[in-house]
Amino acid sequence: MMNSLTERERGNVFLAALQALRPHQWIKNGLLFAGVLFAGKFRDPEALLQASLAFLAFCAVSGGVYVFNDILDWKRDREHPVKRNRPIASGRLPLPGAWVLLLVAWIGGFLGLTALDPSLRLLGIGAAYATLTVSYSLGLKNIAALDVILIALGFVLRAAAGAVAVDTAISPWLIVCTFLLALFLGFGKRRHELLLLGEDGAKHRQSLDEYNKEMLDHLLTITVAATIQSYAIYTILSDTAKHHDGLWYTLPFVVYGLFRYLQLIHRQDEGGSPERIILGDRRLVVCILLWTLSVVVVMFRQ
Repeated sequence: MMNSLTERERGNVFLAALQALRPHQWIKNGLLFAGVLFAGKFRDPEALLQASLAFLAFCAVSGGVYVFNDILDWKRDREHPVKRNRPIASGRLPLPGAWVLLLVAWIGGFLGLTALDPSLRLLGIGAAYATLTVSYSLGLKNIAALDVILIALGFVLRAAAGAVAVDTAISPWLIVCTFLLALFLGFGKRRHELLLLGEDGAKHRQSLDEYNKEMLDHLLTITVAATIQSYAIYTILSDTAKHHDGLWYTLPFVVYGLFRYLQLIHRQDEGGSPERIILGDRRLVVCILLWTLSVVVVMFRQ
């Protein structure tokens, strides 16, 4: 019982609960700021506040999804060389506590989305995201290619939520770019898992039995090329580009960033945790900062 826990043990449980929400994954929810950036609303305090609050609400919803996934997979995760250290699989967060954490995260997240948008569009997007990811956890993740497509759609919903939060339209081309970039990151993750787990891969992720290294290398090549092409079209021909001449100057940063990530995948067998690679590689961090700065400069000129 919790009352019998020492102060140190209680603190460890709270730390395990925080880790179960995977705050290092919340960087993915940064896509909610895309609407602020590409609508040129980064100088609008109200828009920034709305996007920030939507970001926090989405972190709660997505954190709940991670907890739900770990509750389902805790036995299998115990056999995984990395996932066995997760709070639920390792036993640091008991299952009853995990269910309570899940409910608190979802109730808080959905209430936040409802408060931010009385029209309930944000709530609808959040519910669609939760439904999509729960369906993924319940079995769709076992179907090769579809597993990564569903993850990519989750990124698209994040970008859409960011646009709704600041009441702005989002370019279809930006949605396409988001989808293709997420596919690229997802296939890189599958490649890393395949190399890490080897013949035991299917025991931990059933879809890995339908992949092989050559197939994933081809998919990475296709998606990185398609991402560059779609972003180039967006920066030249989209309505946003027509109103902000010079957006195409940001293209070289995207090209280098994708090539650098591809280099890390092939030369260092990285890709298992995109958020850790992006935050841990100095060249990628500098590239992303320069890309962001270049977009702000272009938008600010108009």
